[in-house]
Amino acid sequence: MRIAGGTVYVDAMADGIDSNGHLYVEGGYTYISGPVSDGNGALDYNGEAYISGGVFAAAGSGG
Repeated sequence: MRIAGGTVYVDAMADGIDSNGHLYVEGGYTYISGPVSDGNGALDYNGEAYISGGVFAAAGSGG
């Protein structure tokens, strides 16, 4: 998954961003709210995460 600029808002009941590979965030604004249940995360990826530039904010709850 690649986010390159712009503004992304995620309001999740489960995983906020879920990539089955690598995650790239290259600028822009990314805001993640959620999840609300145990076993999920605001950020879930199966490779590596590369976050460079921009604003990235993620919050969730613990079970």
